[in-house]
Amino acid sequence: MRKSVFLVGSEVVFNGDDQSLRFLETQTVEENVALENVNGLELVFEQNKLVKKYQLMYGERYELELEEEEIEFELPIDPIAHPVFLIKESIPKTDSYLGGETPSQFNLPKFDSKPSFQFLGILSNKTEGFEWLPFDIHLTAPLFGHFDPLYLDYSDPLSPKVINEEHYLSSDYEDEFVKHDSDLVYEKAFITTQPSDEIPEFEENIGIAGVPVWIQNPAIPVCPISGRTMKFVCQLNYGLDIPLKSSSFSTESGGAYIEKMNFGIDGDLYLFIEPETKVVCVIIQHS
Repeated sequence: MRKSVFLVGSEVVFNGDDQSLRFLETQTVEENVALENVNGLELVFEQNKLVKKYQLMYGERYELELEEEEIEFELPIDPIAHPVFLIKESIPKTDSYLGGETPSQFNLPKFDSKPSFQFLGILSNKTEGFEWLPFDIHLTAPLFGHFDPLYLDYSDPLSPKVINEEHYLSSDYEDEFVKHDSDLVYEKAFITTQPSDEIPEFEENIGIAGVPVWIQNPAIPVCPISGRTMKFVCQLNYGLDIPLKSSSFSTESGGAYIEKMNFGIDGDLYLFIEPETKVVCVIIQHS
């Protein structure tokens, strides 16, 4: 029996360790998506053992030499090919949006030190590609703080709690302008999703759902409660044109990084969830 598995990304050695298993769970796509990607991968298995590996790039295949530890790597799971959705701005109002005033019923995490959390919008499970979400995610993160990564307990979806609080508060970083009690509100931008057979340049879209495109090495998170691989929700592009609407302090001296929704100064934001434990993970990567 011969079988191929197609993936987006190629930064992993397939030796059966946890990282390679998480990569298979998260990055598997249909063949046409991998072929049209600039960094696709095809793994060929015979009798469930890895025998060949190909780099895929815009429709071309280049055979790669297997690492010594990859030879006869056994496929431990039957990976599910994730559909890809592009996230785009919508002119008509939709259930999902970025920015906007913090809903009155939603409680932002608050601390007595470090930069404040901002409300970043709502990802609704009424939106195509997000139907599997256990609830509408009220997205929040301390965009001007330091975290790597941030785990939030959404047992109460309207009052998330930081799980790795000690990690966040122990950071030496303190923003010059955004303090623990600072309030920043962004303009509301409604979003929609569009099924796609390829992963185009991110500058053309707000982001992507279905499969992440890692800027640095894959950082697929594990739920700190269940120990299971967390499911990818979406990746939001660094180039969002969502301006700041209001703030509790003067932004004149804050520079361009405060004027628009910005993920850690020109980074991409990655969102994961473990649906059963309702743990959400936020990651930011920079080029």
